[in-house]
Amino acid sequence: MSISPDIASEVVERRPLEEALTFLVRCGSPETGEDFFQSLAKYLAQHLQMDYVCIDRLEEGLLAAQTLAVYFDQRYEDNVSYTLMDTPCGTVVGKSVCVFPRGVRHLFPTDAVLQDMEAESYLGATLWNSEGRPIGLIALIGRRPMADPALAQSLLQLVAVRAGGELERRETEAALRRSEAALQPSNLQLRAANELLEARVGERTADLERRAVQLRALAVQLTRAEERERRRSAELIHDQLQQLLSAGRIELDLLERQCRCEAAPDAAGA
Repeated sequence: MSISPDIASEVVERRPLEEALTFLVRCGSPETGEDFFQSLAKYLAQHLQMDYVCIDRLEEGLLAAQTLAVYFDQRYEDNVSYTLMDTPCGTVVGKSVCVFPRGVRHLFPTDAVLQDMEAESYLGATLWNSEGRPIGLIALIGRRPMADPALAQSLLQLVAVRAGGELERRETEAALRRSEAALQPSNLQLRAANELLEARVGERTADLERRAVQLRALAVQLTRAEERERRRSAELIHDQLQQLLSAGRIELDLLERQCRCEAAPDAAGA
């Protein structure tokens, strides 16, 4: 049973996309130990047969870019910053995919990279974050006209989704690190304030404990003084009562004597 030419052609066209999906699943995993963007740049250069690939983060109101990975003539280059004006990359920003299958250097005569490479073809795609905001781009440049622009566009659109997600993840992590760094002085100040507060609370607690001891000692002294005063008062009252009793006895004796004396003459006269 023979396979129709259309089916065979579809299988051939789908194979690069399936290989790209397999690569994206594996790319950048901790097991490989490879940088995602460098691996992706190399993969695109090899599978789309392009001489120059760069993956960028957009900066300064989408007017400039910082490369995250550059793969040129089968080797990695240092990352650089560059302006997007009068370059094919400036045309890409905000669009899904932009392709110039041939003659690209003649369309952008002031682009030094295109002129130095004697570039013929260009393919670029915008990287979007989850909010639909452009945050980066992928650009591919070749010295030969593009053989299959449609396949190249499909493959680039596929990897751009994964690349945009990875770039957004890195930007989020970088923002968190900046926030933590910005909060660190505040955290140190808060820790110092807490330590000072704890020291003052400790001093206040110790002072209150000293005063409590003093109050307890004073209460003991007052209780003892009250007991002494009570005993002294009781002793005074007792002495006064004794004196009154003595005085009463004396008066009673005098009265008895007086009564006997008065009674004696009366008895004699009788």
